[in-house]
Amino acid sequence: MTACTCTPGKLKSVELQLRTEVRPWAPGFLTAPVNKDSGTCAGDSGGAALLRLQDPQGRGVRQIVLGVQAEASIPCEGNQQIFIFPDYFADFIERASRDLGSPIRPTLNWREYGV
Repeated sequence: MTACTCTPGKLKSVELQLRTEVRPWAPGFLTAPVNKDSGTCAGDSGGAALLRLQDPQGRGVRQIVLGVQAEASIPCEGNQQIFIFPDYFADFIERASRDLGSPIRPTLNWREYGV
C-alpha cells in the first residue's frame, strides 16, 4: 500500500503496512510506514492510500483508493496513520460533484475483490 503525501513543493510516496485489518464494516484502518525513517504528517491529511490489485474482471492491474488519511501521530517519521474508506463519504462526494456540475461515476470498489 502506498500513501501519497506532499512536502511543500515536493510530491512523495510512502510505502505503508497495515497495523489493523481492513474490515468492510469499519470506517477505516491504521497504518505505519515500512521504512521507519519515513512517515506522514498532519498536513498530509486528505492524501490517498493507493492499492494495486489484479482486476477481478480481467482488465489487468488496477490502482484503487483504499483510504484517505484522516490523522497522523507525531513525530512524522515512523509514526501511525488513520485512513478512512472513501465509501464512508460516497453519498456526499457524489452529491457534491453533481451539484458542482462535474458528476463523478463510481468505478471498481475494493470490496469487489472478495476474500
